[in-house]
Amino acid sequence: MKPLIEVELRGMMSAEQYQALIRRLNEEGVPVEADDKDTYFFNFPRGIFKVCDEISKDQGKLSLKIGSEETGALQEQEIVVGREQVPAFRNFFATLGYTDFHLVPQKRQNFFLPDSTLSLKFTEDFQHHFELEGELLEDESEVPAERERLKGICQEYGLVPMEPEEIAARVREIKKRIGFTK
Repeated sequence: MKPLIEVELRGMMSAEQYQALIRRLNEEGVPVEADDKDTYFFNFPRGIFKVCDEISKDQGKLSLKIGSEETGALQEQEIVVGREQVPAFRNFFATLGYTDFHLVPQKRQNFFLPDSTLSLKFTEDFQHHFELEGELLEDESEVPAERERLKGICQEYGLVPMEPEEIAARVREIKKRIGFTK
């Protein structure tokens, strides 16, 4: 099975913008779910490798996203597991040599827009921010059009996506601070 491609835009928000957007989305009746989680990000230079304890969904998840995080278009594979299995999988991957990880507790609400999900998040590393994900794609040639569609949604909600260079700088700073890079 060919990995699907996840296209997402990410951007920073003030606490006031964050709360105002939650109020607006609730007033508009946009379907929402709580998605609080504790995520273990492993030191994986080819993309994102993580094990999640998805507290609000009462499940665990293994995620592998291959590619450059700042591009916002990564090949994605996920496996849902039981929450009780999260520590065992973390230990399993440590045995395979993935011993460096960064635990990121995350407060998150997912709002379901047509053909996309707008996640409003708070983490210590990024503070208040959003991620806007489109539908999973099978063909890389569809990525530019999907990115433009997502930018239109950002404009509608007054969101400013970060540029790839801004994301790269933020990720480098976090990886340096937590000891993944020197």
